[in-house]
Amino acid sequence: MLFVLLHHTGWKGRRDHYDLMLQFEDVPAGDEDSRVLAAFATDRDGIPIPPPSETPETARKKVVLMRIENHRAVYLRFEGEIPGGRGQVRIVDRGGISWLSHPIAGDSMCAAGVERRSGASFRLDGILLRGKFSLVPIGNGLYEFERSLEKG
Repeated sequence: MLFVLLHHTGWKGRRDHYDLMLQFEDVPAGDEDSRVLAAFATDRDGIPIPPPSETPETARKKVVLMRIENHRAVYLRFEGEIPGGRGQVRIVDRGGISWLSHPIAGDSMCAAGVERRSGASFRLDGILLRGKFSLVPIGNGLYEFERSLEKG
C-alpha cells in the first residue's frame, strides 16, 4: 500500500493547498481508475512536515484535514495539469503506508477505517512524512491528523 502528498495549485477560486491520499485497497491489475485512495485536503501550512531546521520532535504535531472524495490510483504517480481546469499538482512526498488499525470492509470510506469514531492509525514511510500517524474524526467531514512522537 502507498500514500502520496500533493501540492495543489492554480485551481480557480481556491487557495493553494495540499492533498494527502492514503491507499486502502489493492489496485486491480491495470486498473488505475479504481478509487482506492482516501483523500484529505488542508491549507498550505497544514501538513506536519518538519522544516529543514527542525526535527520531527520539534515540528508541529496536529492539524485539521478535510475529507474529500476518494481519488483514483493514478494519483499515486500523477504530476501536472489536472483535466477540466482544476489546477496543477506536484508530488511533495510519497511512500509506503502500513495500517496499524486494520482497514475495515464495506464502502470505500469505511474501508480506510477513518469513518469509525476511533479513527485510524498507520505508519508512513516517506521522505518527509515518516513515522506513526493517526486520523480521528472530529465532525462535519473534518479529521485531526496527528503525528506520534514515539520512536520506532
